[in-house]
Amino acid sequence: MATIEKRSKGVYRIKVFMHVDANGKSVFKSKTVRPKETAPSKIEKELNMAAYEFEKACKQGKVFDGDTLTFSEFYEKWFEECAGKLSPAERESNKANIERVFVPDLGTIAMSKISSYNIQTIVNRLTNEGLTAKTVRKYYSQISPVFKRAYQWRVISENPCATGLIELPKTKKSQGIKTFSESQARHFLSFCSSGTIDVIVAETIRKNGRRIPAHVETYQIPYQIYLFFMLACYTGMRRGELLAFTWKDVDLTACIVHVKHSASHAKDEGGRFIKDTKTTAGKRDIPLISSLVPLLKEWKRRQQERMRILGTAWQGSKTIENQFLFIQDNGKGMDVYTPTKTFKKVLALYNLTTAREEERIPDDLTLHGLRHLYGSILLANGVPIATVSKLMGHSTVAVTMEVYMHDVSEPEETRNQIERIFQTKEEVQETPRFLG
Repeated sequence: MATIEKRSKGVYRIKVFMHVDANGKSVFKSKTVRPKETAPSKIEKELNMAAYEFEKACKQGKVFDGDTLTFSEFYEKWFEECAGKLSPAERESNKANIERVFVPDLGTIAMSKISSYNIQTIVNRLTNEGLTAKTVRKYYSQISPVFKRAYQWRVISENPCATGLIELPKTKKSQGIKTFSESQARHFLSFCSSGTIDVIVAETIRKNGRRIPAHVETYQIPYQIYLFFMLACYTGMRRGELLAFTWKDVDLTACIVHVKHSASHAKDEGGRFIKDTKTTAGKRDIPLISSLVPLLKEWKRRQQERMRILGTAWQGSKTIENQFLFIQDNGKGMDVYTPTKTFKKVLALYNLTTAREEERIPDDLTLHGLRHLYGSILLANGVPIATVSKLMGHSTVAVTMEVYMHDVSEPEETRNQIERIFQTKEEVQETPRFLG
């Protein structure tokens, strides 16, 4: 039976008897309640309802003592019960960020003692350390559900992360997406198609006084990396979608690629793993411009040849149709971070060897800029915004409008239009060029 005690003005404590311990001492669970009602009869009714719900939760084993349970202890319980709803990558990110950002300050504090001030202090510190508003908001979005659940489980009587209690840094209004210009993309992809890059390294003197004369260093851009960049630019697919691609997803006869899955990374999953696309809209068919077909056929031929040469050392699929397009040397799927790291290296080489200033590409431009260029050019050339939204895998047309903000018309014959927009040269070995 729950009992209700008045502690001070407007504050009550509900106690529920649980059991007698080994020393013959009665064990209780309690919670503090501050009624919202003001009329005596309504206060009594609210307290009785709170006592009933609290006693029920105690008997069902759903109540923890917020006065003794620390944040670290509760987070572990929360993670065990609630993190299963997150994707493997989200679980990994959540645990890493909570333990790195919040546990040092909150870990040993009892849940009932953590206030909005504690959370606000951490938010302010992160902001003052120079983290972007987007990053700070991400960290807050990971800890807020923990306290929300603590409140629902009656561990705490008030949620320190309740709406309106924490002031978060404001995100800057988007200045537009960073993307390649058509000219930059054309020169960059042509550079990647060369395969072998010679870089003149100036004379240097090391700290030990040793003189290294000027010399030429040669770098190789793998064919599949060139193909990866081409597909990103001419299909608008995301990095994870390209990495999850198998040959059965590519119809070289109909010139269509079927996007069904995405590759991600999480330690709990043993590293790289394949999942469904994030949203239903992510599953889509994308037309291939004709000049991509011979490139894909050539890469498929090279893969089959490597499968034959490696024999039993090949660790990819035993059949080419189930084989990932983008791979490690042994045939396993390419690591999810490889395209991004390689892009940065290739971009640095490109800028190092590009003589004309106007052709150089900003160092902060990312691999995602190739995907954005695809969407921008389609819209600028009058492809219906609903069609572009579908091709890009956006959840709604509103997302497409927010990202690109173009006023567009709605002509027909999308496939033929895409082919016209991305005109190709006669020689299939050369890089397709953009219209204009």
